[in-house]
Amino acid sequence: MGGGGKRGFEKKAIELDSVRNEINVTPLVDVVLVLLIIMMVIGPMLARGKEVPLPQTRHHLEPNDNHEPIVAVDQYGKIWVDKEQVPDGPEQLAQVQERVQQLWHELAASNSKLSGEVDRSGEDRVLMKVAPEIPYGDVYPLIMALHEMGAAGIDLGTEELKE
Repeated sequence: MGGGGKRGFEKKAIELDSVRNEINVTPLVDVVLVLLIIMMVIGPMLARGKEVPLPQTRHHLEPNDNHEPIVAVDQYGKIWVDKEQVPDGPEQLAQVQERVQQLWHELAASNSKLSGEVDRSGEDRVLMKVAPEIPYGDVYPLIMALHEMGAAGIDLGTEELKE
Protein backbone atom coordinates (compact mmCIF):
# COMPACT_ATOMS: atom_id res chain seq x y z
CA MET A 1 0.00 0.00 0.00
CA GLY A 2 2.13 2.83 -0.73
CA GLY A 3 1.60 6.29 0.51
CA GLY A 4 3.29 7.72 3.43
CA GLY A 5 0.39 8.95 5.54
CA LYS A 6 -0.23 7.86 9.09
CA ARG A 7 -3.70 6.69 9.70
CA GLY A 8 -5.27 7.18 13.13
CA PHE A 9 -2.00 6.91 14.98
CA GLU A 10 -1.30 10.58 15.32
CA LYS A 11 -0.22 11.69 18.80
CA LYS A 12 -1.82 14.76 20.20
CA ALA A 13 0.23 17.06 22.37
CA ILE A 14 -0.66 16.56 26.04
CA GLU A 15 -2.52 19.61 27.31
CA LEU A 16 -1.88 20.73 30.84
CA ASP A 17 -4.87 21.61 32.96
CA SER A 18 -5.96 25.09 32.25
CA VAL A 19 -6.30 27.59 35.09
CA ARG A 20 -9.43 26.95 37.08
CA ASN A 21 -11.61 29.71 38.39
CA GLU A 22 -12.55 27.73 41.49
CA ILE A 23 -11.30 28.37 45.00
CA ASN A 24 -10.06 25.43 47.03
CA VAL A 25 -11.94 25.98 50.30
CA THR A 26 -10.58 22.97 52.18
CA PRO A 27 -7.59 24.82 53.73
CA LEU A 28 -9.86 27.75 54.59
CA VAL A 29 -12.32 25.46 56.38
CA ASP A 30 -9.46 23.78 58.26
CA VAL A 31 -8.10 27.11 59.48
CA VAL A 32 -11.56 28.38 60.49
CA LEU A 33 -12.30 25.19 62.45
CA VAL A 34 -8.99 25.41 64.29
CA LEU A 35 -9.68 29.07 65.18
CA LEU A 36 -13.19 28.15 66.36
CA ILE A 37 -11.82 25.42 68.63
CA ILE A 38 -9.21 27.80 70.04
CA MET A 39 -11.85 30.44 70.79
CA MET A 40 -14.13 27.86 72.43
CA VAL A 41 -11.31 26.73 74.72
CA ILE A 42 -9.91 30.18 75.55
CA GLY A 43 -13.21 32.09 75.72
CA PRO A 44 -14.25 31.03 79.23
CA MET A 45 -10.76 31.83 80.53
CA LEU A 46 -11.00 35.43 79.34
CA ALA A 47 -13.93 36.30 81.59
CA ARG A 48 -12.84 37.66 84.96
CA GLY A 49 -14.84 37.06 88.08
CA LYS A 50 -17.98 35.03 88.61
CA GLU A 51 -20.60 35.43 85.90
CA VAL A 52 -23.61 37.14 87.47
CA PRO A 53 -26.69 38.51 85.71
CA LEU A 54 -26.34 42.27 86.13
CA PRO A 55 -28.93 45.06 86.32
CA GLN A 56 -29.49 46.80 83.00
CA THR A 57 -28.90 50.55 82.70
CA ARG A 58 -28.52 53.19 79.98
CA HIS A 59 -25.66 55.52 79.02
CA HIS A 60 -22.62 53.36 79.63
CA LEU A 61 -19.06 54.48 79.47
CA GLU A 62 -16.45 52.07 78.15
CA PRO A 63 -13.84 52.18 80.92
CA ASN A 64 -10.55 50.34 80.67
CA ASP A 65 -10.15 47.17 82.66
CA ASN A 66 -7.97 48.15 85.62
CA HIS A 67 -7.75 44.53 86.80
CA GLU A 68 -9.18 45.44 90.18
CA PRO A 69 -10.54 42.58 92.30
CA ILE A 70 -14.10 41.52 91.45
CA VAL A 71 -16.56 40.79 94.24
CA ALA A 72 -19.77 39.20 92.96
CA VAL A 73 -23.06 38.38 94.66
CA ASP A 74 -25.05 35.87 92.63
CA GLN A 75 -28.83 35.51 92.51
CA TYR A 76 -28.70 33.08 95.47
CA GLY A 77 -26.85 35.54 97.73
CA LYS A 78 -23.53 33.68 97.53
CA ILE A 79 -20.42 35.90 97.60
CA TRP A 80 -17.58 35.30 95.17
CA VAL A 81 -14.16 36.97 95.05
CA ASP A 82 -12.94 36.65 91.48
CA LYS A 83 -14.00 33.05 90.70
CA GLU A 84 -13.76 31.62 94.21
CA GLN A 85 -16.83 31.31 96.41
CA VAL A 86 -16.44 32.62 99.95
CA PRO A 87 -18.03 30.16 102.39
CA ASP A 88 -21.04 31.38 104.36
CA GLY A 89 -20.55 32.02 108.05
CA PRO A 90 -19.75 34.66 110.65
CA GLU A 91 -16.25 35.23 109.20
CA GLN A 92 -17.47 35.65 105.63
CA LEU A 93 -16.87 39.42 105.40
CA ALA A 94 -13.43 39.05 106.98
CA GLN A 95 -12.56 36.38 104.40
CA VAL A 96 -13.71 38.69 101.61
CA GLN A 97 -11.53 41.49 103.00
CA GLU A 98 -8.53 39.16 103.28
CA ARG A 99 -8.93 37.85 99.71
CA VAL A 100 -9.34 41.38 98.27
CA GLN A 101 -6.23 42.56 100.16
CA GLN A 102 -4.32 39.61 98.72
CA LEU A 103 -5.47 40.49 95.18
CA TRP A 104 -4.43 44.13 95.70
CA HIS A 105 -0.96 42.97 96.77
CA GLU A 106 -0.71 40.69 93.71
CA LEU A 107 -1.75 43.59 91.47
CA ALA A 108 0.81 45.91 93.09
CA ALA A 109 3.53 43.26 92.73
CA SER A 110 2.74 42.69 89.06
CA ASN A 111 2.70 46.45 88.43
CA SER A 112 6.06 46.90 90.16
CA LYS A 113 7.63 44.29 87.85
CA LEU A 114 6.55 46.22 84.77
CA SER A 115 8.99 48.71 83.40
CA GLY A 116 8.02 52.20 82.35
CA GLU A 117 4.66 53.73 83.14
CA VAL A 118 2.74 51.82 85.79
CA ASP A 119 -1.07 51.78 85.97
CA ARG A 120 -2.05 51.89 89.64
CA SER A 121 -5.72 52.70 89.07
CA GLY A 122 -6.99 49.28 90.18
CA GLU A 123 -4.84 48.83 93.27
CA ASP A 124 -7.30 50.30 95.74
CA ARG A 125 -10.58 49.81 93.91
CA VAL A 126 -13.10 46.96 93.78
CA LEU A 127 -15.59 46.05 91.06
CA MET A 128 -18.87 44.71 92.46
CA LYS A 129 -21.22 42.60 90.38
CA VAL A 130 -24.56 42.06 92.08
CA ALA A 131 -27.53 40.19 90.65
CA PRO A 132 -30.61 42.42 90.30
CA GLU A 133 -32.70 40.09 92.52
CA ILE A 134 -30.57 40.89 95.57
CA PRO A 135 -31.94 43.79 97.66
CA TYR A 136 -29.57 46.66 98.41
CA GLY A 137 -29.98 46.06 102.14
CA ASP A 138 -28.39 42.62 101.76
CA VAL A 139 -25.39 44.07 99.90
CA TYR A 140 -24.85 47.06 102.21
CA PRO A 141 -22.79 45.17 104.84
CA LEU A 142 -20.46 43.93 102.10
CA ILE A 143 -20.04 47.46 100.70
CA MET A 144 -19.28 48.80 104.19
CA ALA A 145 -16.75 45.99 104.83
CA LEU A 146 -14.94 46.87 101.60
CA HIS A 147 -15.02 50.57 102.49
CA GLU A 148 -13.70 49.94 106.01
CA MET A 149 -10.75 47.93 104.67
CA GLY A 150 -9.59 50.91 102.64
CA ALA A 151 -11.22 50.62 99.23
CA ALA A 152 -10.86 54.05 97.62
CA GLY A 153 -13.66 53.26 95.22
CA ILE A 154 -16.25 50.60 94.59
CA ASP A 155 -17.45 50.31 91.00
CA LEU A 156 -20.84 48.71 90.43
CA GLY A 157 -21.11 46.50 87.34
CA THR A 158 -24.14 46.81 85.07
CA GLU A 159 -25.09 45.76 81.55
CA GLU A 160 -26.17 48.28 78.95
CA LEU A 161 -29.86 48.17 78.14
CA LYS A 162 -30.32 47.21 74.48
CA GLU A 163 -32.97 49.29 72.78
